[in-house]
Amino acid sequence: MGIKNLLSSLIGINCLFVLVILATSCKPSKNELFEFNPLDLVEREILLSEIADEISYVPLDNKIPIGQNPVIKFVDGFFYVSDSENGLMVFSERGEFIRRIGQKGRGPGEYRFSRTFTIDGVTGTIYVKDLENIIRYSNDGEFMGNLRLDQYAGSIDFIQIYGPYLFAPYNIQYSEGSEFEWVIYDTLGNAVKKKEMSLPPFKSNYLAGGGSYLFDDNLYFWNQFLDTVYKIKPDLTAEPSFIILSGEYSLPKTYIPDPIGGIPQFMFIDNIMQTKHFIMLNFAQFGKFNGFVLVDKKTGKSSLYCSEPDKTGFILNDIDGGVGFLPRYYYEENGREFLLGVTDPYPLKNHVASDDFKNSSPEFPENKQQLKEIADNLEETDNPVLIAVKLKN
Repeated sequence: MGIKNLLSSLIGINCLFVLVILATSCKPSKNELFEFNPLDLVEREILLSEIADEISYVPLDNKIPIGQNPVIKFVDGFFYVSDSENGLMVFSERGEFIRRIGQKGRGPGEYRFSRTFTIDGVTGTIYVKDLENIIRYSNDGEFMGNLRLDQYAGSIDFIQIYGPYLFAPYNIQYSEGSEFEWVIYDTLGNAVKKKEMSLPPFKSNYLAGGGSYLFDDNLYFWNQFLDTVYKIKPDLTAEPSFIILSGEYSLPKTYIPDPIGGIPQFMFIDNIMQTKHFIMLNFAQFGKFNGFVLVDKKTGKSSLYCSEPDKTGFILNDIDGGVGFLPRYYYEENGREFLLGVTDPYPLKNHVASDDFKNSSPEFPENKQQLKEIADNLEETDNPVLIAVKLKN
């Protein structure tokens, strides 16, 4: 059976439409990139105890009510949380509110949007991307001025600090007149490296950006309209790292009459992360389901767990029997690897009160009791609870 026919047959099997080529997950092709083998994809429940040996919960201070779907990062001992209502906030490792970084507004040192931010772990400088400017703050929140990155045509998607540089990819779906897919700037706003467009100019009304992650001193970057995930090295040379082949599920490089309700067949990648032992990817096929993919980098074994449209693919928490865990951020501390997720008090309390939790037999029963005590001390309207998972060595 040819690959095309094989893939067609897989489409009928709920989640197995995902055709993802992931680094070290498959056999290398002639161009030495790694290709994912659909036959290796196994849909199953992924257990947290397979990858982690410890879990902890950090209820965030209720001093400022946090809105829906906050962006969360952990840098140099602090949690940085940004939402659309409050802007960027800083919390201690115990969840204590420390300060706001700037505030919402249109005046000096203020921003309209703060969901795209990056932090220099060496200098402590915080960069917040607003519509036109990059706004800089010191580690204690002092406004340090604006940084304009407008010398090239195009709309910057997000920013990522990388060593002494700022990585700025562009929204290539608005690429008419744009020259570059991404530009690397120094922290004064001078361009030091540029990547020319690899696609012919096109225009789409679908706002699909990309993402990046840092791992092993390298910067990795993807875009929804590209099939290549790039690795950028410390010397700023870039090379393909792996490829995402979504085939007929690729976002079209054209105008979409109904960009929200009219594209249920297309795939959207929400996040990609990498650890020493795994590559993780979560995605959505609009209107159908969400999925979480775990790839073992050593064995190449791939696992896929899917859920209903209004839910998210996740890792089943068999460590303490808690809510399903969806990793949203990776970081290292004291030589150990961590994944960071978040849950709201309402689903956490509901889960702990359920028969499923009461009858569960997790790997660490003592942690089950600790989680119950945490849930009992929460109000349903409290701020989100961060979930920190320590990975196995």
